[in-house]
Amino acid sequence: MSKTHRAMVVAVMEVLRAHDCISSYTIDAQSARPEWKGEGFERAFEGFKTNPQPFGLKKKNERAWLCILLAKRDKKTVDDFLIGGIKQRIGL
Repeated sequence: MSKTHRAMVVAVMEVLRAHDCISSYTIDAQSARPEWKGEGFERAFEGFKTNPQPFGLKKKNERAWLCILLAKRDKKTVDDFLIGGIKQRIGL
């Protein structure tokens, strides 16, 4: 993971921690793992679903990392949401 990439992941993790979604996180050379608090995943996923800039994340790469972190916890829920949005956009 490059320094720029790592800085972006740290920024997303710190936003999640500031909004009381995670208690801590671990970042190593190849991955990032948040420690979700009780309803933290649900709050983060709801913010992701309903807000184009969840938790003030303005950069597309930051929002993409939020999506990746959410999918690591519950891939089916995130996939269903994303695929549902695509189907809605193309009229299926």
